Amino acid sequence: MASNYPPGVTGGEYEIAGADYEQEFDEKCPKCNGDMLEQGYHGTRWVTCCECDYQRDLPTRMPMAKTNREALDAKITEAQWSKTVEGLLDAYGWHWVHSRPARTEKGWRTAITGTKGFPDYIAVRQNRLAIIELKSERGKLSDNQRDWQAWLHLTSAEVYVVRPSDYEMLEKVLR
Repeated sequence: MASNYPPGVTGGEYEIAGADYEQEFDEKCPKCNGDMLEQGYHGTRWVTCCECDYQRDLPTRMPMAKTNREALDAKITEAQWSKTVEGLLDAYGWHWVHSRPARTEKGWRTAITGTKGFPDYIAVRQNRLAIIELKSERGKLSDNQRDWQAWLHLTSAEVYVVRPSDYEMLEKVLR
């Protein structure tokens, strides 16, 4: 039988109060094809199969700002945002690639040959291709990045520029 405890949580408080929330999950269990529930407890999220012992963690939701001003003041870096997006891509079964820049004696460089401004992530799942450019709340697209976005929008790929305040939208898109 599946445990009702979130991964890594034990103790009386959870036994008494239970999950902070519980809702149907829109995917079937990969182990038995049974229905699953999404549950959360103090910011931790997971899914549990209603019929077998399958359980898996979901990415932690980013704290949502109540206003655009709060989002700007949160100062979430693009590097922090990258880790969150990678968690979503992994949790929802995407195959993805991201080229990371590295510091060289000539400054920061990314080992890619071609037109500058290529998007941050290329992700594939089944018949879907998503191309994702990440920006901090105040980050702006460069001219080269705008050119890539324009060309990519002419294709059948899903093309996104996402900021931390777009978390909920991105999670829905990647599900």
